[in-house]
Amino acid sequence: MKGITRVLLIICGVATCISGLYCMFYPGQTYSMVGYCVGVSMILDAVGNFSLWWELRKAGADELMLLFGAILSAVFGFFVINNEVLQAGIDLYIIYYLAIWMIIRGCMYISFAHKLHKFHKEWNTQQIATKWYLPLILGILMIVSGVVSIANPGAMGSTLGFFIGFGAFSAGGSMVALAFIAPAAE
Repeated sequence: MKGITRVLLIICGVATCISGLYCMFYPGQTYSMVGYCVGVSMILDAVGNFSLWWELRKAGADELMLLFGAILSAVFGFFVINNEVLQAGIDLYIIYYLAIWMIIRGCMYISFAHKLHKFHKEWNTQQIATKWYLPLILGILMIVSGVVSIANPGAMGSTLGFFIGFGAFSAGGSMVALAFIAPAAE
């Protein structure tokens, strides 16, 4: 991975983590700005994952799940920011939208971690993909958060800002972890 892509992933990941922390510490304000917070987090997630996919593609490891996740995040993010009807729907059904997004992204991170682990085992690498477990852990946390949100939406409604922040923080943490996992460009 080239330095500029690594830096972009770290910047987007840290920005997503900061927006997640903001949502966690100010849940009341988060609900009043929920469409924009979720939309911005999704777009930052898309930029970071698209950059990583581009570098992996140039290195010969065409990871389509990253590209699909980046496109999914970008499309959802832009629709959330630019569509008043969708924002009203999000106000009504944000728990389910966020839960589905977290489950999908969590599955993608687990899939990516599995591929990193397989690569690490097959090639017995000492540096490449040694921290494959970081996207696995973050993916599991995102899936658990999504399932809990769907199973008990009433309880989740009272802590909506915290869970939005947790999902964004997990996505940002995954981007930062991936920036350090990916091998350096030769």
